[in-house]
Amino acid sequence: MSKSRWRLIIFLWLFGLLLIFCRERSLLSQRDTRVVVCDVGQGDAILIIDGDHQILVDGGPDAAVLRCLREEIPRVDKELELVILTHADADHFTGLIDVFQAYSVQRLLINNQYKESPEFAQFYNLLKNQQQTQQLKIEVPTSAQKWCETKKLCLEILWWSSESLPGNIFSYNFQISELSDMLKNFDQTNIDYNDGSIVINLIIDHKNILLTGDISEASELALLKSGLLKKIDVLKIAHHGSKSSSSSQFLALVQPEISLISVGQGNSFKHPTSAVLTRLAEINSQIWRTDLMGKITLIFRSGQLEVKSEKIAQNWLSW
Repeated sequence: MSKSRWRLIIFLWLFGLLLIFCRERSLLSQRDTRVVVCDVGQGDAILIIDGDHQILVDGGPDAAVLRCLREEIPRVDKELELVILTHADADHFTGLIDVFQAYSVQRLLINNQYKESPEFAQFYNLLKNQQQTQQLKIEVPTSAQKWCETKKLCLEILWWSSESLPGNIFSYNFQISELSDMLKNFDQTNIDYNDGSIVINLIIDHKNILLTGDISEASELALLKSGLLKKIDVLKIAHHGSKSSSSSQFLALVQPEISLISVGQGNSFKHPTSAVLTRLAEINSQIWRTDLMGKITLIFRSGQLEVKSEKIAQNWLSW
């Protein structure tokens, strides 16, 4: 190989290292609080960052979530302070298998759901192993639970349901066969895993961001009756824009200025549906979609909210 070719290879290698160094330095110096809707296709994965404190809500359908984490978190930081799984659907939990293998997770907030699938059995076994070997703390939420992770970032549990299994499946070292037997003996005909989703209100710089999992209109109406709901600033649209969610009554109360839709391009469910898009237009909510815009980032800075997208040069700023 000629000397000139070697010089070119060395130059490109050094240039690549310089780009990585600059990116890492930029991430380490980033102090603004961010909420990132990762582009994971047909699924949900939302990363919340305040300084070096990271929370991940759901993990999407596959390992695509890791690309988002690597883009947003410095490579030297391999720890997530909190992971929240809203419910046990594959497009929300499967990517977490890769996350728990690549990152050290301090705490997991999860409802009491178990699904009969090889993937969820793998996930359950992984959690139980890390609970024993890495001291992972597994917590089940309580209604109206509210706490602050940092000075700027607080969370409030507005809704969840544990109707899939009696008891707490993480409080004892159940074998998979035991859980399967429990599920078979439990009346599954009335179980709706979507409506068991953990619903979270994020409070950042006095702004409210509502994360709704996959709840349907029935849970939305129950939330309305609970009195816990109020006008919000940002809404993560439930169930990827399914027509069974985002009812007119619900939207009329929460009145989000920004609506976020995590959805796969050209998905077979035809999400988001025209019915939901019409309802959002009727309340003049600005719509941001991962299938069209890629990764969506909300930046909270000195009381201001800025929204950016990955694929489309579109920004939005509120005061």
